[in-house]
Amino acid sequence: MSARLEGLEVPLHRSLVEPMLLAGLPRTVALVLWTSVGAFAFGLHQIWVLPLGMGVHLAAAAATRADPYVLDIVALAVSAALVWRFFATGAGPMLRMMDEPMGEAHDHSHHDHAHAH
Repeated sequence: MSARLEGLEVPLHRSLVEPMLLAGLPRTVALVLWTSVGAFAFGLHQIWVLPLGMGVHLAAAAATRADPYVLDIVALAVSAALVWRFFATGAGPMLRMMDEPMGEAHDHSHHDHAHAH
């Protein structure tokens, strides 16, 4: 019996399995990086951001060349750290407080006010 079964093969284009890169970076990362650099450099006249952006781009491109999904892992780690910090700094009591109805001292119903229309 052969390893391949006739009729069960599907041609798959490489573009469907490889990440879309723009100048060596994932497209979203490149667009966010250079939009931010452009806003700081040209909008806020902070020209020193241009070489910093080039350095970040080169470092991220080198990391992407080694592993195309490394920036996804970095984004996931940063997101996990932010969620941990959110809950470590008292998010639970704050969210519970926001779920409770406001008391009479905070009544904004405006029953006693006359409005001219």
